[in-house]
Amino acid sequence: MPFTIQKGTAYYTLSVSTQTPPAGSQVITTIGFLYNPVVVPTGQVTIARDDTSETLGTATIDAHGVATIPFNAPVGSYFLKVAIPG
Repeated sequence: MPFTIQKGTAYYTLSVSTQTPPAGSQVITTIGFLYNPVVVPTGQVTIARDDTSETLGTATIDAHGVATIPFNAPVGSYFLKVAIPG
């Protein structure tokens, strides 16, 4: 019986250590992936500003499906966007 494996959708949660940091201060971003316990997500994840697409940091997803990315907060008001290759 033939079957097809299709690419799935990545679901994640994003949390930050502070939502209103002074410019230049360190912010710690934690990205947790929701996954099937049999298949843990792997690879790199990147966060960037939504307005300029400036990359703020990259980390490897660990064995528990979590990536922690510290970065120094640039000046301005912006949202964070997450990029997962693949």
